[in-house]
Amino acid sequence: MNIPDRPNEAYSVRKMAKGILTLESSDTLFINQYSGEILKEIKFSNKTFGGKIASLIRPLHTGEFMGILSKCLFFIASLVATSLPLTGFLIWYWKKGKRQIQKLVGTK
Repeated sequence: MNIPDRPNEAYSVRKMAKGILTLESSDTLFINQYSGEILKEIKFSNKTFGGKIASLIRPLHTGEFMGILSKCLFFIASLVATSLPLTGFLIWYWKKGKRQIQKLVGTK
């Protein structure tokens, strides 16, 4: 919910649809701050294809687009991606790195 700062603005209320395998979408209501009258309603289902894609940019980026299942999958993928430099270095070090470093230093 966004509370207006100026006298001529309206409240905006966003309702998110969430679930395990539901596409995260939001419906927005704009409400007159004095009378409580609904000024405008924007439903996700009524948006154009481009509008739907634009409103899904953040959920796609953060992994929230299909609920908790996609968050878990994104977490695992991120964990694997961040471990790749470390595991790559360790594999190189165990295979050739020790010998190359010993040659540079001059010890056996």
